[in-house]
Amino acid sequence: MTFFLGAINTLTVVYYLLIKNAPALEAGFPRFVEFAILATAIGVPLSVLVGWLHMKGSLAMTSEMDISVEANHCYYKLPPGYYR
Repeated sequence: MTFFLGAINTLTVVYYLLIKNAPALEAGFPRFVEFAILATAIGVPLSVLVGWLHMKGSLAMTSEMDISVEANHCYYKLPPGYYR
């Protein structure tokens, strides 16, 4: 619920403080609903992609996997071709 309210607040603030005060942007987004739909349709997948790329490039993910393997020795991936 908090994330939803934060997202609505951000969309509202950006629209009414930025877009309404810039005539060039207001011509592209005359109504709030159009802006909110477009921003959500682009923002959500982009946020997921950036978060995924960040986790893949972060050393925290590797360290977390190392710790989970040490904590539970039965939880590991077998090397490719192990059962051949």
